[in-house]
Amino acid sequence: MSFRATIAVYYGNKAADIRYYRNWDTLNLLFEAFATAAVAGECVGWRAYRIRIREALGQDTDNYSDEEEDEIISFYEDASEYPIVVDVAARRIYLQGSKRDDRYTKAFDRIDEKMNVTELLSGSGVRYSRKMLESFRETVTSDSECGEMISKTMASILKGMDKGEAV
Repeated sequence: MSFRATIAVYYGNKAADIRYYRNWDTLNLLFEAFATAAVAGECVGWRAYRIRIREALGQDTDNYSDEEEDEIISFYEDASEYPIVVDVAARRIYLQGSKRDDRYTKAFDRIDEKMNVTELLSGSGVRYSRKMLESFRETVTSDSECGEMISKTMASILKGMDKGEAV
């Protein structure tokens, strides 16, 4: 049996993208969600985010229509066993789950940020700030242990943002 987690990016009520993370550790998923928030926060809207991700993956940005993309997102949202939502407009990350894991707190102590883990895991989400995302980005791009906790795609985009190369 596999663990089927997803991270969806929303701009208000509009889903921009969803990524499937089969058998990922929950701590790595949290890191990936914050990396996703950092990338999504630099995009002017849902369509710009879709284009940025497709380009980072080396895919043709015209592969799918918006309607087809919306159907794919809906399919993966329905199939997810551990849905995570990055809400760019509300600047919140929501994790569905109920088990407290002290590794979350320890990980974010490293970047001098405190969060209410109970809130995060209860589904009400945790609010993030630009400062927090900048600190997170600096940490994952400079600390190899933290950098290994996110996908190669997000690591590449974050490194590009760090060098001022991001669009």
